[in-house]
Amino acid sequence: MQKLYDKAPGLPTTIGGMAGIAERVARRRQQLGLSQSALARRLNVKPQSIQQLENGQVARPRYMLELARALGVDAEWLVTGQAGGMQAVAAPGEAGEFALIPVYDLSASAGAGSFFDQENVLYRLAFRQQWLKSASNAPLEALAVLEASGDSMEDSIRHGDTLLIDRTQTSPRVDAILVLRWDGQLLVKRVKADPARKKLTLISDNPRYGAIEDIRPGDLDVLGRVIWIGRRV
Repeated sequence: MQKLYDKAPGLPTTIGGMAGIAERVARRRQQLGLSQSALARRLNVKPQSIQQLENGQVARPRYMLELARALGVDAEWLVTGQAGGMQAVAAPGEAGEFALIPVYDLSASAGAGSFFDQENVLYRLAFRQQWLKSASNAPLEALAVLEASGDSMEDSIRHGDTLLIDRTQTSPRVDAILVLRWDGQLLVKRVKADPARKKLTLISDNPRYGAIEDIRPGDLDVLGRVIWIGRRV
């Protein structure tokens, strides 16, 4: 993933100390539109830990690097208030070199209603706006990020991969990897259409998984197309 921040506009510049870190964490979290609970889930800590941190009760949390990553800032800036050589990031729709794209909680995928609700946002990742424009014609607000779960699309997509989704591309097609909601499940598959029978088939890239056949188009909700895959090495 790209490097993210120098010092984001509007953030406090207090150098060091509990109060400085607390202010920077709280202001950055609010700028991202994250609740304390949402930030805590990303870090796998209790919400009380974030509350104590922002109240200045914790000098330097043991998860400082993970905290900086979740907030999209440089750890050096988070600790000292001084820039660490990263570039400023703009929220989606704002001017700037980077755009923050929301990462959604897969556990919120089941059931009715829109999966891409603001309440399902875990945190945000930064992408260069120039690169996004080259990768997709979609407006920034129509882009989303998910973390892949399972091995049904290996080797194209592996468990834990980061997926950038273009939500404007919602036509079933076998030459694209699509994010789908079917039968209360959120799936990443290819879709083959049979116009004569008016049926759809869901196809996995992993040959160990069989196709899901005879799906009525009205029973399938195509949420978007995977246009980029990020992977740890």
